Amino acid sequence: MEATHAPLHHLRYVWTSVPYGLRWVFGSIMVFVAVCSVCGNTLVLYLDRPKPIITTRLQGRLTTKYFVRSLAMSDLMSALVTIPLLLAELTTDFLSSDLVCRVQRYFQAVPIAVTITNMVVLGVERYLIIYYPHKAPSRMACKRMVVVAWFVGATLAVVHPGCTSVLKTYPIGTDQYTRLCTVAEDPLSRALNLAITIVGIFIPALTLVVTSIRVLMYLHRKRRQTCPGQPSSSITSTLRHYKLSYMAASVILVFFCPYLFTFVYTSLIVGNFIDTTIADEYTNRTVGLVIILVNCMVNPLIYLVLLPEMRQKAKEAFQDLFSHIHHMITREENSNKVGFGANPPAPAVIKLEPREP
Repeated sequence: MEATHAPLHHLRYVWTSVPYGLRWVFGSIMVFVAVCSVCGNTLVLYLDRPKPIITTRLQGRLTTKYFVRSLAMSDLMSALVTIPLLLAELTTDFLSSDLVCRVQRYFQAVPIAVTITNMVVLGVERYLIIYYPHKAPSRMACKRMVVVAWFVGATLAVVHPGCTSVLKTYPIGTDQYTRLCTVAEDPLSRALNLAITIVGIFIPALTLVVTSIRVLMYLHRKRRQTCPGQPSSSITSTLRHYKLSYMAASVILVFFCPYLFTFVYTSLIVGNFIDTTIADEYTNRTVGLVIILVNCMVNPLIYLVLLPEMRQKAKEAFQDLFSHIHHMITREENSNKVGFGANPPAPAVIKLEPREP
């Protein structure tokens, strides 16, 4: 599959070679994922908003919640930026130059790159807490790790695909051609693409998957070794500690498993190990992005299931919302009633001042 720069006046331009029905299937799935992700991650950010008063008892939980909030923000950005750009690429023909192509690919990749780096720092924090408790990062260190994660993710996206993407032309038939925003053919761009894929996806994915499995096995052994005679407060603290670690390991495993498919496919394409048509490449890339972006709506479910405090806050928030709605409906019904059906107003209380004799 090679690009062509020969005169194309005798060919007919085709916007995309992907079938119309398949594009609408992808678009419908992405709209559903975006709506669920926005609702779920907004709820997580609302429930996990920082407290003005920090006590020693909350210290361990707040360090992990910094990463939860950061992940929720990057997932929310994926739903609000990455998915709309992918939908625009599927439904409109707006890629007209290399500059537009690079800008579109950069903003499409930034939320995903930031999510990956957030996963890395979350895995490092949990690993240190489990195996090296005396080296566990402080609140300030966790804040700095989150800032570094966002900076590194944004920088990686500048290198690839921000600087390596071009709008290439492909013949798709005897009298047709199309254009696709993809990696340039020069050796430097291909080397950068492969390097970012290995350093930014494969190594973090493989390392964190192995680390998460080790953490889960360790926690399973510790949970079975919990002595029934321990004080209830100690058992509660241990279970809460387990829940945070289970949550982190589960999020990492669920997130990085789809990336293994993306890495394998990208490596095969870059190494020219398989020969695919332009429609196959476009479809496979879209499928890979859809699988990756599904994590944006899965992560809030993991937080709510494995974090009891967040689940309790969600329950209380919904109860307050329903109570408020019920109160407004009841008050409106009472205001519309007349005669004996209306609730009588409460009698005014008159306070009499004592008189001096």
